[in-house]
Amino acid sequence: MTSRQIQQLLARNSVLRHPCDVDLLLFFYRHPQSLLTSELLATFMGYGASQIAQSLDAFIAAGMIERSPNQTHSARMYRLVRAAPDGWVASLVKVATTRRGRHDVMQALKETRSIEDSGSAGPPGARLMPPEERRVAYA
Repeated sequence: MTSRQIQQLLARNSVLRHPCDVDLLLFFYRHPQSLLTSELLATFMGYGASQIAQSLDAFIAAGMIERSPNQTHSARMYRLVRAAPDGWVASLVKVATTRRGRHDVMQALKETRSIEDSGSAGPPGARLMPPEERRVAYA
């Protein structure tokens, strides 16, 4: 898949704005139902707890992830709400599950940020990534 095609996939959504969002989507795609704390999730993912919380909130607001409503326990049940198999989520996951594909997706996110930082018109729906971006090594 070309860089342009990846940017078009990223432009089709309003959720993926930060590398953590992509990694979180891949995590929940592999583990569609998980019982864990957000701190443990941050440890697994290699991002700060505040970034994980922002990404989780964005996915929950978009209806892509459901979280158990029980706030009395620190561990919560997270469930990925599967999208249509031919939608942008499936296409992006298919690309990003390989090492090269994940690299290309992260590069496309970075290019989107560069375009917006320079004030140029970017692809429709492109978002600015927060400056506290943290990269994570992906095994």
